[in-house]
Amino acid sequence: MSAYLKNAWYAAAWSQEIGRQLLKRVIMDESILFYRKEDGTAVAVSNRCAHRFAPLHLGKLEGDTVSCPYHGLRYDSSGKCVFNPNGDQRVPVGARIRTYALAERSGMLWIWPGDADRADTALLPDISYLEDRTRYAPVTGYLNVRSNYRFILDNLLDNAHLNTVHHDTLSCEPFRRGVPHLKPSAGNANEILTSLICPPGLPGAIWSQIWAAEHDGVAPGSMDHWVELSWEPGGTCLQETGITPEGRPRSEGIATLNCHLVTPETGQTSHYFWGIARPFQLNNPEFDEQMKFGANYAFQHQDEPMLEAIQKESGAQDFWKMRPALTVEDVTLSKVRRRMDELIRAENATPAAATSSTG
Repeated sequence: MSAYLKNAWYAAAWSQEIGRQLLKRVIMDESILFYRKEDGTAVAVSNRCAHRFAPLHLGKLEGDTVSCPYHGLRYDSSGKCVFNPNGDQRVPVGARIRTYALAERSGMLWIWPGDADRADTALLPDISYLEDRTRYAPVTGYLNVRSNYRFILDNLLDNAHLNTVHHDTLSCEPFRRGVPHLKPSAGNANEILTSLICPPGLPGAIWSQIWAAEHDGVAPGSMDHWVELSWEPGGTCLQETGITPEGRPRSEGIATLNCHLVTPETGQTSHYFWGIARPFQLNNPEFDEQMKFGANYAFQHQDEPMLEAIQKESGAQDFWKMRPALTVEDVTLSKVRRRMDELIRAENATPAAATSSTG
């Protein structure tokens, strides 16, 4: 039985990562080869040659075919072996490698690890704000995290950790007292929405700096805070986070749109792609660098060490069997974990539909 939900879209790579160089990336314990054809179309195929299992990323591109580094067999983008340079030059019967359904949108290459026939582009997460340069200034990044992807999702859905893990950046009394409230979804039936309702108060260091930068150096007073969050199967968390003067509409405040895209690498490691789009300080490269620095500091130097420590302590144990002592702040992560469990169980009940060797 698979521990992963495979029939869903996952972030595979930022678009600029994929070119005419062969890129290996492990996703859900499977070694996958990415490259672009000469017309720019992105391709994802198994990284293992069907002949003697050599890793194809050590080979080379010849036109739109990949040449195996061991015996020179070549595979086209459909996964079919189309050339054998050796002996009688006959292509072995059944010499094919798996291909994966891909979609490219908003600067992200998305992969559907399951049944390619079920890959529905209507289910792609909407991160179009990362490309809307007339309204937003985006910054993006990537981390390889030594933690199970579901621990990372837990962290993204949990605002209660801000006052301890992010004590010098995001910590503030409004977040400490905030209570998440689940909301009905009008779209994807599997989407989970939550709103963090906070009492007014002074913002944390990062939001104070952002506010001052937008208001001629004037520090913020008592502010209303909000976090609107959505989760979509399997590893997509989208957020709107903002502050506005106490009692004033959100339109008078400042906010950012944030995407957190988590893709399992193995049972204990993950790919984490993040993006932050701001509708202020446009065309300001110095502010871009400040935003990147702040995000990397929070993710890499605060969240990541804690997530790795949790992974080491938990190992491969089942989350629920460890009997977590949940608090009211855990309502969203509990809902997401149980929904994921349901989807994975349903997918494992019909294993023939879970994966497909296309091409």
